[in-house]
Amino acid sequence: MFDLVADPARSPDWQTLLVSMGDIAGRPGGIGSSFVGYYRVAGRKLAGRFVVTAAERPGLFQVNGTTTGGWARWTTMIEPAEAGCE
Repeated sequence: MFDLVADPARSPDWQTLLVSMGDIAGRPGGIGSSFVGYYRVAGRKLAGRFVVTAAERPGLFQVNGTTTGGWARWTTMIEPAEAGCE
């Protein structure tokens, strides 16, 4: 599960608002790696540039980003569950 979340090229597989990916730089899941994602929000296409700020396999992945409208930070925490991961 960590590999799915940490690989920006696979982001469209699980992020429902993501329309497409732009520039991807660095090793997937590596701190300091970066990527551009294009999101559809309220009918508008919004670009965000993100940098990986924390990555601790197998359970933590965090990015900070900027957009034309502000900033974003998202943290994904992966925990074991009976049927796989949550």
